[in-house]
Amino acid sequence: MRLPTSNIPPATRSAVRFVIVGMTGVGIQYGIYYAFLMLLALWMKDSPHYVSLAFSLGFILEMISNYLLQAYYVFENKPNWKNAGGFLFSRALNYFVQMGFLYGLMWFGMNEKVGGISAILLAGVVNYFVLKIFFRKKKEALGANDWKPLEYYLTQEQRLVESVKEPIFFSWRVRPTVIYGRHQIASQELDEAYCAAKHIRVVQRPSGGGCVYADEGNVMLSYISPSTHSKEVFEYFINRVAKCLQAMGYEAVTTEHNDILVGGRKVSGSASFAAPTGTIVHCTMMYDVNTDELSRALTPSQDKLDKHAVSSVRQRVTNLKQIVDWGDTEHFRMVLDNKWQDLDEA
Repeated sequence: MRLPTSNIPPATRSAVRFVIVGMTGVGIQYGIYYAFLMLLALWMKDSPHYVSLAFSLGFILEMISNYLLQAYYVFENKPNWKNAGGFLFSRALNYFVQMGFLYGLMWFGMNEKVGGISAILLAGVVNYFVLKIFFRKKKEALGANDWKPLEYYLTQEQRLVESVKEPIFFSWRVRPTVIYGRHQIASQELDEAYCAAKHIRVVQRPSGGGCVYADEGNVMLSYISPSTHSKEVFEYFINRVAKCLQAMGYEAVTTEHNDILVGGRKVSGSASFAAPTGTIVHCTMMYDVNTDELSRALTPSQDKLDKHAVSSVRQRVTNLKQIVDWGDTEHFRMVLDNKWQDLDEA
């Protein structure tokens, strides 16, 4: 689902969404707390526990709604045992923090009605920083200092396929790089002088297929399968990637040329490599690629352009961000990863 806060920079997006969810939660919790406070006062006014009971009921019911909003909206992931465990820990801690603030404020003379809302707000600040600890690994999977050369990921693919037991999927990004297939000759596919002048890396991969350009606006997807039936693995991968894009709002279709098209233009190209112990499939995903650099770096033959009825590389491709904008490329990558996982759980 397209979210209204998707264009907010990643550094502040989770905080903004947390505030929105927090304000909603404050309203839910305080509304329930106040309703039960008034209700229980009719039967338990003389009991020292009616305030605690009303507050606890509000806390529990709000916690359920808050968890679902945190999972689906703030961190854009499906609820699972792992994030549920972290959430429950943070909320258990938050409960005692809230109760501490509540009775501390009441000790200083604040009445229970005002003390309740004040305790919720103060403890919310603490809760945000606790949740950031649990979700930091996912939200900061690719930091500014984590960029690695393309050869690193190709090596990881080779290492993983040697001992793969279950299918493995992962995504990654690289600085400007031209990647050409194992059967290609670099001088016939790319402008080597331009790439050298612009510090664009040139790498040959072990898989077949054509020459592609990738930069920070591109997402690379890798799939490692223990199956040696490479054709079946390839078809499964490319169709699943297309389903992920469809779930994100793109009208994606696959072609017989190993491409994925949206709106009749190429957004992804795939290639595979059959190893004795399994199959490697990987693809590009154009989200916010610099098409000026792409068209200068790649020099396909006129025959290839004529085959696709275009006069230039740029005319044949498009960026997904121009069709459905998911914010920056790293956020797009994370959402795409989640859609792949969603298909596992469907």
